[in-house]
Amino acid sequence: MAIPVIVATPGAVNANSFGTRAEADLYHDTQLHPDAPWPSSVSATAVLGSGTNGTVTIAVDAVGTEGNAYTVSAAAAVGANAALSVTLVGTVLTLTLGTTAVAGVLDPTKNTAILVSAIIHALTGISASYSGTGAASIPITASKLFTGGSYVEEIKNPALIMAAQQMTALIVWTGYTTSATQSLPWPRVGMVQRNYWASIPDSTVPTELKIAQFELARLLYYTDRTAESDVEAQGISSLKAGPVSLVFKESESSSGIIPDNILNLLVPSWIDSIVDQNSGTRELMRA
Repeated sequence: MAIPVIVATPGAVNANSFGTRAEADLYHDTQLHPDAPWPSSVSATAVLGSGTNGTVTIAVDAVGTEGNAYTVSAAAAVGANAALSVTLVGTVLTLTLGTTAVAGVLDPTKNTAILVSAIIHALTGISASYSGTGAASIPITASKLFTGGSYVEEIKNPALIMAAQQMTALIVWTGYTTSATQSLPWPRVGMVQRNYWASIPDSTVPTELKIAQFELARLLYYTDRTAESDVEAQGISSLKAGPVSLVFKESESSSGIIPDNILNLLVPSWIDSIVDQNSGTRELMRA
């Protein structure tokens, strides 16, 4: 899929995010969310050998799915007294294992995990590490694909954009925008900081707003909070038979799309109301 571009220029006519991807990543690096963390892009990897002291893990330095096209193999060198060597041609990594004085017979002292790791790690674009002491030797290995490379940017950027869209659509802000052409409701005129002692500059998107967006984007990454739910939409908390009454729960957000813990990150004076806020009690009319 094409990755949408984040535009976080305050007051821009094409802005689609209050904060940048770099700001979001930096913020989430400081937060502890073990059950639903802000994910990171992953490099493709492959493993040679086995065991506590004989495993070499190889990783493509560049993150993303392109790394899954890499292959690695290990074969005995042709001839006697051959040295350990390695080549990387395009996406093909070939390890040539060193031999003894007998042609084609592997020399375990030349092919230890620590030596194999070092010679691969010296290549440009590839990293390698060994397990334990690295003293065990690497065997002949048929060609195998690298796996696990992925791009989370394909989802993280849309999550940030969607979070900004929901905050724009569902929150009625106090004050007013700095121009009639800006795409997002911030920056705004007449806004104050949480302590009420200082005004927020008209050209500034406050940190609290960005943090709220980043947290909402993290939630949207894991679940579609915008999906319609009859229970959430109606907010029914109790039903009484006589006299007939139907009680709806009070809610701070529209259908729970923006939960309370996100709204609490915002300065209360910034919020006028929440769109489609459920009322506390509604009377059920008899037919």
